[in-house]
Amino acid sequence: MRERGRFLRKAAPSLKPKDRERLVAAIMAGPPRALYREDLPEEDFRKIAERAIWRNLAKLRESGAELPQAALDRLVELEREHDRKLEPDHRDEFPIWLGEAEWGHPSGSFVERLRQITPEEAANLLATEKVARDDLIDAWRTLCEEKPPTLALSIMKAILAKKIYEPEIWRMAFSVFWGRPEAEWQPEVWRQLLATVPKFSDELCASINNTLSGWLSVLAKHLPMEEEREFWSVWDRLWSLSFQGAEDGFADRPLYAALNHPSGQLAEAALTRLFKRNLSKDDGLPKELETKFDTIAATEGVNGVMGRVILCSRLNNLYLIDRRWTTDKLLPKLEWSSAEALPLWHGYLWAPRCSPELLAAFKKSFLATMAHSREFGEQSSNLHRLFAAICIYADGILTHQEMRTTAHSLDADGLADVLALLSDLLRGAGEKALTLWNDRIRPWLQENWPFTKDKRNERTSISAAEMAINGKEAFPLIADWAMDFLVPSQHVAHIMYRLKETDLTERHPSHVLRLLSKLVPDDAAPWEYHGLKEILQKLSLALPEISSEATYRRLYALAQKSA
Repeated sequence: MRERGRFLRKAAPSLKPKDRERLVAAIMAGPPRALYREDLPEEDFRKIAERAIWRNLAKLRESGAELPQAALDRLVELEREHDRKLEPDHRDEFPIWLGEAEWGHPSGSFVERLRQITPEEAANLLATEKVARDDLIDAWRTLCEEKPPTLALSIMKAILAKKIYEPEIWRMAFSVFWGRPEAEWQPEVWRQLLATVPKFSDELCASINNTLSGWLSVLAKHLPMEEEREFWSVWDRLWSLSFQGAEDGFADRPLYAALNHPSGQLAEAALTRLFKRNLSKDDGLPKELETKFDTIAATEGVNGVMGRVILCSRLNNLYLIDRRWTTDKLLPKLEWSSAEALPLWHGYLWAPRCSPELLAAFKKSFLATMAHSREFGEQSSNLHRLFAAICIYADGILTHQEMRTTAHSLDADGLADVLALLSDLLRGAGEKALTLWNDRIRPWLQENWPFTKDKRNERTSISAAEMAINGKEAFPLIADWAMDFLVPSQHVAHIMYRLKETDLTERHPSHVLRLLSKLVPDDAAPWEYHGLKEILQKLSLALPEISSEATYRRLYALAQKSA
């Protein structure tokens, strides 16, 4: 625990961007459920996981490392929900804390020294101290974290007056202000910071452009409309220098690279200012913003593509606001004849939204993208789910042949994603799930679903079983539809957990038994059978003669053996 905390605080800022992205992704995923005892209540595990995610993200932010916006948003959310903050003495890094020691930490002595000298002397100290540099920068971070950061702002003025352009000093300051919870973004602070950036040298701006652009993207949420002039002046300058940003990871993970690149962060800032205007459908891009979006759309090179990746993450919004601009500037780059198609589709698939208007406009490239779905890695799931939603709800845009051909082109994992989306729709429909199944989902499945053996695997089986459970009143109908292509799965514990949450065992015992007989293998890990005996007992109470069936006896023997 201690070693992890120190690593996150000390070593994380020096990681390569790609390695830092992997670290953030692992933190955001939370601790594996398998590390905790099986009988731990889910609510207790959720609290443990959220605390671990908060602590590790907070340590990363404390280090001055640049966090993706999604990670920052999650961190702020957890802090707001639970009123959490890190202890300044890092006592949270120890399983047991026995009390305070009497000696002081070197950075603590620097904090006191910075408080006792003039801002001009503090500026000189920050510029010249080499021996205990790390401790001094820690102390500087502490001053920047104060509320309000009055002394830090005074020292920054002195640093600027002396034209001290040491990247480490300014990166730490803007990292701290960037990472503050949004409720603490005080106008008197960010106004001074906004006025500071134009005085930086180009060399300094280029060196810390990631930090400045990330800070500006959050400032975009707070800036009053009447103060945009200074904002756009800084935006223009940072964009002109964004070509010097690192391109690590772009080829493998273009979305994550864009989220952490100055061009992507500046595109995010431009989108935030656009949406602040609360425009309606077909209002068009405001003239004062259109030039900025033209710049993002026209800039060549990888830095331009990274900006467009972020624009495409809001493609539906942009299209509804200004169809002409989006059709001219972005949609052609989504066609697979364009070299930018793959990264831009990665951006779109971050959280895809598709109105009927947009679907009609890019249907050809969308269907072509479905044929490339294997190239999107983990984001292919979003593509498959979007296809399923379009098929169920977007009447008349995709033809019957287009839907059938595309569905049959998917492999088993892609079809599992489709079933997972249909399952979510049924769960969200509540009491109307039976109507949704009868009117939309069942007819589409009957006409378009491929039933060949190569299109089924454990994932399709689990997704189909969960879809049946989520169908509520439609459970026996969905189970009957799915029964012919279910295969045994080594991971059935979740299905049994879901069944125990419902009254399906009492209401439809025969269908539940048939479902489990198809799904439950003879050789799963012992914990996968957890809950099976309880379900079987409920089945026999609901329908006593069921206990004489061969399938029941097989499952009961497995339950007894695992116990």
